[in-house]
Amino acid sequence: MSISRFVRCGVAGAVLFGVCAGSALAIPQLQLGIAGGTYDMTTQTTIAPTGTNSFTVYAYLAPPNRISSWNLATLLNDTYYISVAALINGNPVAQSAGSSYGSFTAQVGAGSVSTIAVTDDMVYGTPPVDLALATGGTTTNNTDLQAHGVFPTYFTSFGFKFTSAQMISPFDAQTTVGADPTTMGSCSNTWNKKCMYYVAMNVDISGLTDPNLELHFDLYDTAVKNCSTTITINDFAPFSHDAQSNGCAPGTPGCGNTPSGFGTPEPAALALIGVAVLSAGWARRRPKGKTQA
Repeated sequence: MSISRFVRCGVAGAVLFGVCAGSALAIPQLQLGIAGGTYDMTTQTTIAPTGTNSFTVYAYLAPPNRISSWNLATLLNDTYYISVAALINGNPVAQSAGSSYGSFTAQVGAGSVSTIAVTDDMVYGTPPVDLALATGGTTTNNTDLQAHGVFPTYFTSFGFKFTSAQMISPFDAQTTVGADPTTMGSCSNTWNKKCMYYVAMNVDISGLTDPNLELHFDLYDTAVKNCSTTITINDFAPFSHDAQSNGCAPGTPGCGNTPSGFGTPEPAALALIGVAVLSAGWARRRPKGKTQA
């Protein structure tokens, strides 16, 4: 596991190609979930459970069923990243804000526990997924894919790999919300059916000092990290399959309130990957007018 605090994409005009999954009910190749979490239909985001300082974010990789052994090995050899962005009531943290928000801890897989001070241990800017989508990317049917619209803000990212030691039967984290993969049965790959891989990220927000601070999680691969000029919808988790903390540390004023999210959401159908989804404008409808880094 690696931590990246100073990563900025410099790509101008990255092209994002829509990939037909063959079914409107296809499971995204990359997605995030939170054990015991709930799905906020307003923000189209999985929210961590309230009343607790700690929660587990799960990153999932669901390869296509009939993928070749070589291509599957390529997916597993890739490095993936979870970015953690700081928001205040759904809005970016101002660059001059200083480090008055306390800290959180995160542990990805079997890696060491990292303590991240908000904002001293984070970089101010736009996370790679959002920057890639904000630089003119289009799908094959010329439908714009928009960024979250709330950045730049402070963020950090954690790198990791998926392994065959953690495999389960595939499911959609949006519909099977709050699932804990460690309680599910094991899975074995066959020639025409592939398992879903997962990695846990244990998060503790007890060190945060502002009840309005939220942590937003996104998942993407090396192509996005390196600002590739060609990015497909399989290179990052759809914004309908991302995750967020519950908005505050328990015991602080206002804790347990509904998190603010990101404003106007995408329709639920836009979470699905397929031709109909892309033609409908598969993208989160985020507020516009924010300055991009």
